[in-house]
Amino acid sequence: MNNILKSIIIGALISLLIFGAFLFTGIGILLFLIIAAIIFVILFFLSLIKNIIKIAIIVGLIAILFFYFNSTFSGKNKISCNMDKDCICGGVDIKTGSCFIGNKNYYNLYVNKKAYCPDFCNGIANNLETMCIKNKCLTVSKNQTK
Repeated sequence: MNNILKSIIIGALISLLIFGAFLFTGIGILLFLIIAAIIFVILFFLSLIKNIIKIAIIVGLIAILFFYFNSTFSGKNKISCNMDKDCICGGVDIKTGSCFIGNKNYYNLYVNKKAYCPDFCNGIANNLETMCIKNKCLTVSKNQTK
């Protein structure tokens, strides 16, 4: 087998591993495709290096990405904030299936923005608002904040 074909096969296997990690963490498909393309390019240009070294490097990178995203957006960081602009209420958390309130970074990666939760963010009487209180995103009564 020539080096290019070996690189393509190894790249495909590693891409499947990455895809599984991305599905597990809830990271978007577009980001997966970008990283998979980068890996294919690296494998193509490093075709002279033994395959075991390539696999070790790429598996290490996958592990780093996996642990970074899991620790960055773990439970407490999901609702952390510094100011009201950091908080968003709306959509459904794809990891838990519940209506979402939390920080905008988590929202951008892990929330189905098209899903709708009636009266969750504003309340039935439109009496709730989303705020950052003691570094946590919360919905509170409008009367309570004035």
